[in-house]
Amino acid sequence: MSFRSGLYRAQMAAYDAFDPGPAAPQLPLPPASFKPDPAILARVLVQTADALEENPPARAKLVKLADNGDKLVQAAQAAAFGPDLPTLERLAGETGAALEELLFFGRALAAPYISRMIAAAGESAVPASPEARLCPYCGSEPGLSLIRGDTGYRFLVCSLCGQEWGFPRSKCPFCGTDSSLEIITEGAQAPRWIESCAQCQCYLKIVDQRRRGDQTALIPLVEAIQTLYLDFIAAKEGCQPGLPYVALK
Repeated sequence: MSFRSGLYRAQMAAYDAFDPGPAAPQLPLPPASFKPDPAILARVLVQTADALEENPPARAKLVKLADNGDKLVQAAQAAAFGPDLPTLERLAGETGAALEELLFFGRALAAPYISRMIAAAGESAVPASPEARLCPYCGSEPGLSLIRGDTGYRFLVCSLCGQEWGFPRSKCPFCGTDSSLEIITEGAQAPRWIESCAQCQCYLKIVDQRRRGDQTALIPLVEAIQTLYLDFIAAKEGCQPGLPYVALK
């Protein structure tokens, strides 16, 4: 929790430091629009490392990764769009970081910029796409699914920018197959469960607002962190994870 709290604070500082300029960006964001400042990216990693005082090896690894200049920009670009795994594999060899680490931190570094540009563009710029499997704002995969309101309507939450969009409950958000979802749950009335696809084996965590025991606001980032135990259950069941949830909300 201290790590994710530190990362969130560092991401928000980067969000506040980035100026998207006067022109409203096009949505969904094209890769060419993403031009982060390597100094700000390095600062995110260093500030996150400060939250790891009780884990010196992890802290040292982040500080070392921060000292990679333009390679941080390349990692953020490769992780945010695609992702571009060949480029991340090359950068892993050049920086000494593992591929999984570059994928996670590359996306975590990109998230503040992506979110800031989306905020500058405005939601009205997003084309209507009621059955989009990828985020209509930034083109990334969903990282969470929410069921909001009395109607039981399903919303997907982008793993990169945190924006929400509606999607049919019977379809797999990864491959689009209809009526192939299998439920892994702790009980009939559990407010959180896993839906895995029998076709592609990918899974998504579901949070049902109607079944939650409290009336506090449902915050996707909090839910994504609190439901890490579901990721362990999914792994034991042989389900395939999507991209890591690094959104700011």
